[in-house]
Amino acid sequence: MYDITVTGYAGDFGSSLIYRDPRIGKELGSLYPKSFLKALDEPMDAMKVIQGDRELSELFDDHLREGLLIQASEGGIYKALWELLRAHRLGASFSQRAIPVRQQTIEVCEVLELDPYRLRSDGTWIWLTKESGRIVRLFERASLKGSAAVIGHTKKGPGIERDDGEAVAFLRRPEPDEFTKVFLGDEEV
Repeated sequence: MYDITVTGYAGDFGSSLIYRDPRIGKELGSLYPKSFLKALDEPMDAMKVIQGDRELSELFDDHLREGLLIQASEGGIYKALWELLRAHRLGASFSQRAIPVRQQTIEVCEVLELDPYRLRSDGTWIWLTKESGRIVRLFERASLKGSAAVIGHTKKGPGIERDDGEAVAFLRRPEPDEFTKVFLGDEEV
């Protein structure tokens, strides 16, 4: 079985795009200091960190070749995790609280009533690996502390258990990206 490791931040790319909308940026600017919102100007791209470190790059290439990682783009972390596990016919148990997410993304999502784990996360990668500790150490050495984490492990069977800190539930099938709620409206999702 494998550990499930995330490099990058949940919803980082989507919250950055949302913040760039002038009306939303203005609203958020009235609620939070500009210095706090600055992180939304440049979402983290884990691929840049990976390409900048030879050892990480080799690990990435090996995992990619074996089909053991996926980018969490449209649909966010939950959709990518669902797809990766289904591709390998594995179940999992993971902690939602262990998924790296920036406070700025949480605030954007709270204001707009969005789920950061179902929000575009381009540049964030989910790995199925037996080298999770090494990946996290290498990633954090080359990047920001807290931007890589082991969030759980795979197991036999189809169930994907999600512990959100209050209860354990099963991950639902992928849903439309939360980004569409902001720009298309709920009725078109």
